[in-house]
Amino acid sequence: MGRKFIKIFEKPYLIFWGQFILINIIGFFGDEKVSIINIDSSYFVLVSFDVAILLSKIYVVMGIVYFLSSISKVILNERLTQIHTLITSISGIIFLLLLILTESNISLILILLLFCFVQFILITNILIGLIKKLR
Repeated sequence: MGRKFIKIFEKPYLIFWGQFILINIIGFFGDEKVSIINIDSSYFVLVSFDVAILLSKIYVVMGIVYFLSSISKVILNERLTQIHTLITSISGIIFLLLLILTESNISLILILLLFCFVQFILITNILIGLIKKLR
């Protein structure tokens, strides 16, 4: 069981493109809910459908990045790829579901911060892979 789970991460672009389909299904068939996030004196209005479209575009771009790195033979760190793929996949879905199902501002903000922070792992992983390839 464990080997098959880790084998999924050999082609992370397939995971992100699968997430693209899942997020679009949730966005199109879910409730079109409007959430207002209050941070200090600023209010951010998020419509679940618009967030689903934005997230799906982000996942497609991440899939393209991983696909291009695989065809250009840039060797990425396996552990960083696993961490990035797992946390990004889970946090994006949880963010969208929390947006649709709850009114909790703090949980939305925390999940969004986690999603954004984990993208630095992808950038670091790509830079490490490029440096190794240039040597």
